[in-house]
Amino acid sequence: MALAVWAWIGWTATDAGAQDGCRDWESSTTVTRSLDLGSYFRLEYNDNINASGVKPLEDMILRTGFSIDAEWPIFQNNSLALNFDAGFTKYFSHPELDSSNSFLDISPESGVQYCMKVGQITIGLSDNLSFEADPTDSLTVDPQSNVLDFEVLQYNRFTNNGAINAEWELNRDTRINFGFQREDVLPVDAEFEFSRRTSNILHVGGTRAIASNLRAGGNIARTKTTHKVNFQNDSEGFNLGTFADWDVTEFINLFVNVSWNRIKFDESGNNNDGSDVSAFNTEVLLRHEANRNFSHALAFFQRTNLGFISNSQLEKRLQYSFDWSLFARTNVTGLVFFERGEDSGGLSGEAYDRRVWQLKYSSNFKNYPISWSIEYRNTEKTSNIPVRNYNQNRFEFVIKYDF
Repeated sequence: MALAVWAWIGWTATDAGAQDGCRDWESSTTVTRSLDLGSYFRLEYNDNINASGVKPLEDMILRTGFSIDAEWPIFQNNSLALNFDAGFTKYFSHPELDSSNSFLDISPESGVQYCMKVGQITIGLSDNLSFEADPTDSLTVDPQSNVLDFEVLQYNRFTNNGAINAEWELNRDTRINFGFQREDVLPVDAEFEFSRRTSNILHVGGTRAIASNLRAGGNIARTKTTHKVNFQNDSEGFNLGTFADWDVTEFINLFVNVSWNRIKFDESGNNNDGSDVSAFNTEVLLRHEANRNFSHALAFFQRTNLGFISNSQLEKRLQYSFDWSLFARTNVTGLVFFERGEDSGGLSGEAYDRRVWQLKYSSNFKNYPISWSIEYRNTEKTSNIPVRNYNQNRFEFVIKYDF
């Protein structure tokens, strides 16, 4: 089960309104039955599938799958929604990484949600299950000998997020939300068993429309994380934050989110990291719609996440993106960001810089439910651990058909 902004919940204050996945459903006067089916075909060339600076491996990768997006009104004031995106991946030069050797790829957006309204309270129950195979920055560690292996092809894992959330509409301008979430990370391969963990989160918050163009609120969250293998330290976290969403003009929006984070780690593991977290997390997003064909955004993020072989990792990112409708039925999007990360300690604490730029051209046919896109992405990482440096170029061609 998951909320759209899972990465922030428990570690930074979230937009309390965004936490309620039933908001869009509630704002509509009626819920109509809908079913949207789609399929896709992706062909990718990647010159460094294992994200390695020592022995990069290149490959052509074929991904094909289907998607389902459905919603049904069960009865008055109740709605059931289903989103499912699954596919198969084929590596032409490294068939050991094929989906048939692990599991079908399942998008993190896949899940089911049930929404109901009781008086002025809207309640949402959700569950999201995903399966991801990701070689980026993956590594293994033997919990018994503390021996690290930096040259790992792929990290296969299931992630399940479950949530129950309620939003109480006190009046037209004020809402209070509260709920509970649970996230389970379930690695497939035995060498990653040390990363198996469960996080439980309780949160309460509220939003208020201060003016027609200004909305603000706050959030309090309590988090407890436990690991199955006695390597990572278990932890308890507390978060207190506030946010403001301001339409500066009709075409400019500023979103600011600041929270104080406190995470206390015990000594149940043997990752050689005895640090705790006491820091501020920040999100600043400035969006500008220059005209009906061009919009862009500038963002800065600073957040503390749970570490992979350390207690925590501090990440800072500066990012620029744009969306340009170049011609009728065509679109060009771009993204560039600089990211700096640092482990809190551990067996091999890493500090790194990552630079990414991406360009994508997409289009669709006038009289056919077919769209296509071509994308290039370059990633360069420099680390204090030489074997973790790498450069990666990825080209992708995608065709989608909407039934």
